[in-house]
Amino acid sequence: MRHFEPQAPPRHSSGSGGGYVFLIPAAAYLVGGAVFFRWQLFSGFDLLSGNSGDTRFIIAIHEHLFQVLHGRGTLLSPQFFYDTPGTLGYSDAFILNEALYAPLRLLGAEPFLALELVPMLLSAPAYLFTFLFLRRFGGASVAVATAGALLFTFPNNLYVKSGQVQHFVAYYLPIVLYCATSAIANVHRASVRSCFLGAAAGSLYGLCFSTGYYISWFFGIALMVFAPIFIWQGWPAVRNWWQVNPRSVLVLASTFAASFIVALIPFVLIYLPAMRNIGPRSFAEYLFYAPQFIDAINVGPSNIFWGRLVRHLVPDRPEASGELSIAITPLVWVLVGAAALIAAAQRPLPTDSSAVMRRAAVLGCAAVCAGLFLVTIKVGSLSLFRIFYALVPGAAAIRAGCRAMIVANLFAVIAIALGCAGARPLLSRRRFGFPASLGLALLVLAVVEQINFAPTAQLSRAFDIAGAGCRHSTIPGRFPAGAGRPSGGSLRRANQN
Repeated sequence: MRHFEPQAPPRHSSGSGGGYVFLIPAAAYLVGGAVFFRWQLFSGFDLLSGNSGDTRFIIAIHEHLFQVLHGRGTLLSPQFFYDTPGTLGYSDAFILNEALYAPLRLLGAEPFLALELVPMLLSAPAYLFTFLFLRRFGGASVAVATAGALLFTFPNNLYVKSGQVQHFVAYYLPIVLYCATSAIANVHRASVRSCFLGAAAGSLYGLCFSTGYYISWFFGIALMVFAPIFIWQGWPAVRNWWQVNPRSVLVLASTFAASFIVALIPFVLIYLPAMRNIGPRSFAEYLFYAPQFIDAINVGPSNIFWGRLVRHLVPDRPEASGELSIAITPLVWVLVGAAALIAAAQRPLPTDSSAVMRRAAVLGCAAVCAGLFLVTIKVGSLSLFRIFYALVPGAAAIRAGCRAMIVANLFAVIAIALGCAGARPLLSRRRFGFPASLGLALLVLAVVEQINFAPTAQLSRAFDIAGAGCRHSTIPGRFPAGAGRPSGGSLRRANQN
């Protein structure tokens, strides 16, 4: 059995027939982005996602970092919390976003427009790297990889939470996965390049914690679930891969770990003062926002397919509804379950290393989706997440466990795409008569299923720039009269993100 190699995508000639490899994904991205960011686009870039309070506060943090880059202000002490020091860690710090926000500001965009454009611009590399990952390592067809990239980049749950820009840190995760998987796949053939990619993956993931904590932390938990299942189910191929050159593997692992730890230094510097001041959250606060079993189908009352069902079946909890209506959509759950069942029932077991890895990855990804949901839900006053609160570093900072479903959505997409690639020869060989067009139709329906009609954009740039919203603004340079030292209550509200 040969060691692991990336699945080679189908080749196409350079003639007219090969152009669709680029045209279909590009056209799909433009349509998906136009639907997902429709409030921004069709308002002439006037409306921003989120409510006036949260969005202004997030803009203030971005602008604070921009001013610090110009030598004005102290990194850990934003001026809108004057004169309380070390308050940057009371919310997500959005460090990585400055790579886009700062250039946009330098090009002349005012703070509102710059923040509005950040997630829109981030969606392009997120879509591209998801597509490339599914093609190269999943052996997915162009159509399946395109549908998978759409499902990850423009999902229902991220749309519902788009008002809190920290959730768009999920857009960095496909880049982390692509670099890390490329490093693993090439470690025995190009060790220097592999270490470079491993360092890039470790550094980027480490900086994600200083950008959006929830998504980054849940991604780490997802990897802790995925890795042992993947190694167990793919052990013959994993063992052979390790035995080719253990030293190269150890060097790669050390490079990734060292890069990750170094990239966590800003996170520690930013959040250590806040941790000292406020301490961990109470588990009662987690339980207040914890989902229940019925929330497995809670995709919000405005979802295009399931809104009416949600309104009838899911109990209304208005005080926490914004944290509960972000489940993986039902058809995606069905497709993940089907991929896992086909992989688990596969007999005889594959002997080709790529097929072994693919089957193991499907089972691992499906386990992540189920595991993140089962761990975060509550039954009465009981929740498995209490174990995490007691044992796992960082768990006590989590208030809303249902946000884990944004991370789970990435693993669901991978499971579906790999399942499609693995099912094609299996179904063909057994003559089940399963047409490829039917599977693709289900994927298309799953993509359409992500559309949500909720009015997520509530802040007008023109209104604020004109000064009508100035009385409540937190943008530096536009403080209400008499603004000064924040109360303990205002600091706690800042930490709600």
